[in-house]
Amino acid sequence: MKKCPYCFTELDDRASICSSCRKKVGKKGRDGIAKKYTSPITKLILLLFLIGLIPTALTQFTKSDSDNNKKQPGIHITKKGYVAATTEQYLSMAVKIYASGDMNAFYKLMNSNPNIFPLKEGVRVYLEDVKLKGIVKIRPEGSTVSIWTIREAID
Repeated sequence: MKKCPYCFTELDDRASICSSCRKKVGKKGRDGIAKKYTSPITKLILLLFLIGLIPTALTQFTKSDSDNNKKQPGIHITKKGYVAATTEQYLSMAVKIYASGDMNAFYKLMNSNPNIFPLKEGVRVYLEDVKLKGIVKIRPEGSTVSIWTIREAID
């Protein structure tokens, strides 16, 4: 038996839709709770952005020209299609797995670890630390919380 990750109803291990809330569910996790369903198309789009096959120009056309997104001295703007993490160690883990080419392990890590996530595009950030490995620590404007990403992820 597994539990729905949304409403915690007990389900048969073979169930793909919760009988109570009618949401799609994935395979049973180690904790007995089903994984949240992620469509293969969503995974493919994420992969395309992460490996940079979608031209940078596309993101330039979709960015707003509002004053909030205009670059000012000391402020950087995040780009779409990159990964971020709450610690340098988590980011290093994600980068190593991605660099190994094991996309199944990379998606599993992204889906199961809330400390590793896609970087949101167009966020104004301050650069707080730069490592020789091309890893940077950034802090969103107005926030007290910092995150880690790769240098190419910010303008």
